[in-house]
Amino acid sequence: MWDLVPPTPCQNLVGCKFVFRKKRNPDGTINRYKARLVAKGFHQRPGIDYSQTFSPVVKPATIRLLLTIAVMNGWSLRQLDVNNAFLHGNTLSFVNDIIKKLGSTFSVKDTGPLHFCLGVEVIPTPQGLFLSQHKYIRDLLSRTSMDNAKDTLTLMSTTAKLTVHDNSEYVDSTEYRKTIGALQYLGLTRPDIAFAVNRLSQFMQKPTTNYWTAAKRLLRYLKQTMFHGLLLQKHDQFQLKTYSDADWASNTDIPGFNHCFHHLHWILIQSHGLHASNGQSQDHPQKQNFGH
Repeated sequence: MWDLVPPTPCQNLVGCKFVFRKKRNPDGTINRYKARLVAKGFHQRPGIDYSQTFSPVVKPATIRLLLTIAVMNGWSLRQLDVNNAFLHGNTLSFVNDIIKKLGSTFSVKDTGPLHFCLGVEVIPTPQGLFLSQHKYIRDLLSRTSMDNAKDTLTLMSTTAKLTVHDNSEYVDSTEYRKTIGALQYLGLTRPDIAFAVNRLSQFMQKPTTNYWTAAKRLLRYLKQTMFHGLLLQKHDQFQLKTYSDADWASNTDIPGFNHCFHHLHWILIQSHGLHASNGQSQDHPQKQNFGH
């Protein structure tokens, strides 16, 4: 129930609007039409109308973690149209009992086994689950007019360096930001593009022609690898492993960083008794001077 009351001069009125969307199946056909009334939060003033922000959106890493745990334990997956929740259980009767209890409180639509959610297609395989966003990539290529572009096998150029000191012509920042934002969501199933997307995200304030060319190259790479995805496999041991890589030595945007890196590299080599030039063991490593 809504009660209409007159506003007071000290109140900031926050507008609203309807957002209409089409929920599609994995093959692109329309599943149903959706309408949502949303508030125009950008009308609010920080510190006056609100003091904290919260977005009830699940992170991609959380989705991958839940699906991995389900695969490792051999759990069945069901999807409900309440909060895109995934239910698991040892038996089908247990899962159905949970669905009935939720249905007694909420308006629940049971869409059956999990196969498509949040733009991600979930394909069961003998090894586990295969996650694919090929439809999302196809839509992204169409929105950026890159669906007929020539594909490429590499996602970044090995010769062109992207730096903040770029003298090429500026491009539409809105279109660039929309494209990079869409590429970030692909990180859910495409960790191979993580470095390239992170690098391109550093130039969203004032994108130039060179940055946009690099972004289009990444789109051409996605066109070539559209059906690549993420395979979640079941293993005997459930261990958490992390990998990290860095190429800070090639970062020319931070003055003096390159020299500091090489100087630190030499110090580490000297402390381990290795010669910096040939890697052979030295009992008394000689000091080396680096030009500033």
